[in-house]
Amino acid sequence: MSSIEDYKLQYLIKLYERTDNGSPQLSCSKSDIGCELNFDETLTIKITKALKSEGLIEFLSFQIIKITSDGINRIQLISSSSQ
Repeated sequence: MSSIEDYKLQYLIKLYERTDNGSPQLSCSKSDIGCELNFDETLTIKITKALKSEGLIEFLSFQIIKITSDGINRIQLISSSSQ
């Protein structure tokens, strides 16, 4: 069983990928990403609230989100440390 931290990382990585590797001009549906990861709506809401509170994503509307520069930096840091 994965922890919430694992789920948050999976979600952030998927958002990064869906926005052409973190393009700040692109946005996505939070539910679409959750569905791609097989997360139910409750888990998706919990994850997006946590990521928003950490400054890693931004809500453009109730359903639409984008990755922030801090979110992009987090993914790039993780990628560089795993190589």
